[in-house]
Amino acid sequence: SKISEKNPVTGDVTERAPTPADLIPVVYYAGQGTPPDLSLIAKARHGGADYIHSLLMGYKEQPAELLKKFPDAKTPSGLYYNPYFANLNLAMPPPLTTEGQVTYGEGNPKPTVEQMSQDVSAFLTWAAEPKMEARKATGFAVVIFLLIASVLAFLSYKSIWANKEH
Repeated sequence: SKISEKNPVTGDVTERAPTPADLIPVVYYAGQGTPPDLSLIAKARHGGADYIHSLLMGYKEQPAELLKKFPDAKTPSGLYYNPYFANLNLAMPPPLTTEGQVTYGEGNPKPTVEQMSQDVSAFLTWAAEPKMEARKATGFAVVIFLLIASVLAFLSYKSIWANKEH
């Protein structure tokens, strides 16, 4: 089956083959366009997990001394001040605001905003490379195999050439 698309500039309707991305619904965020794909942010940024943690914990009031120095730098309405974001203003409201937003298993204390932020950071780091642990385990097994093969090759060499004159 084909998918019909309308070109917003020319108004022409074209058909194309469907892609897996067509199954994901488009989500618009408060008139600001589509939200970023956070599954790769841990890989895209230097110190990715630390950046995510700082970004989640960094929402605060804009400092008065910043406004004194740069009076035009006031955070616009609908945006939130965050010193860890590139232009200091984010359209995303603080996602972690109160303790206990997330429930852990029975017997665990209510998580703090700090703990929830660390958990989100760890999850997004894993989501960026879910097969990393399997790759590392395979790499370790390959190194062990090569070490054993090297020892066997060396012992075979010594055994074969032990009684031969060079």
